[in-house]
Amino acid sequence: MKLFADKAHQQPIEDVDFGRCEAGEKKQIVVYIYNDTKYKNENPKVICEDKNVKVIHQPPDLIKPGETVSAVLEWSPPLNLKKALVTGIRIEASEIIEPE
Repeated sequence: MKLFADKAHQQPIEDVDFGRCEAGEKKQIVVYIYNDTKYKNENPKVICEDKNVKVIHQPPDLIKPGETVSAVLEWSPPLNLKKALVTGIRIEASEIIEPE
């Protein structure tokens, strides 16, 4: 599976750039997950490296081959943070291989 910043799959991402966010505020970003395999993927989970980023909307429990789904990430910086946030992101899921 691959991660993108857009539904059209034109902006692949490895890191999520939240930019700047005022302390005490929240910033949300939508990421798109494209199943580029020939198998269904079950129980996908989006995982961010930074503990201050929450996944407030995980993708559905099943992603079919060729399907694109979304996830919503939210960052609420701690009051003492004075820099933008760029964090690593990955997706984990189980492939369902069915007999042909």
